[in-house]
Amino acid sequence: HNTRPRTACSKRRCQGVLPPDLGDPANVKRRRPSLMPPDLKNPADVNRRRSEAREYAWEAISRFLAAAGGGDGLLDGWYTTAEVRKGGESIGQVDVYYHHPDGKRFRSKLEVARYFGLEPPKPPPKRRPSKQSP
Repeated sequence: HNTRPRTACSKRRCQGVLPPDLGDPANVKRRRPSLMPPDLKNPADVNRRRSEAREYAWEAISRFLAAAGGGDGLLDGWYTTAEVRKGGESIGQVDVYYHHPDGKRFRSKLEVARYFGLEPPKPPPKRRPSKQSP
């Protein structure tokens, strides 16, 4: 892993994750949780990672549902939980779950949107490189 600040490591799971300026307050709300593996023996590090993931997920689902046509108050009573994987190929990765007030658990923003009968926003079309003739 690359230990230099403000740059992503060369491993596939870390590429392109860090914002250009971590010190800019404007980036704080949009910053993704760190993808660097947490120290699983340090409870404070694990708790910080879970907290970051839950906060990011809450903001992300709020934007996602608004883009799908959901109104304010749609998520009243809902909450998120996050678990750090402790083994396997994806050790250190965080799984976030969305919970309905009645206890039903959802694994993705898409599942939540479908629960509300919302049409998820379509992703922007991928840009293809233009072919240049010789």
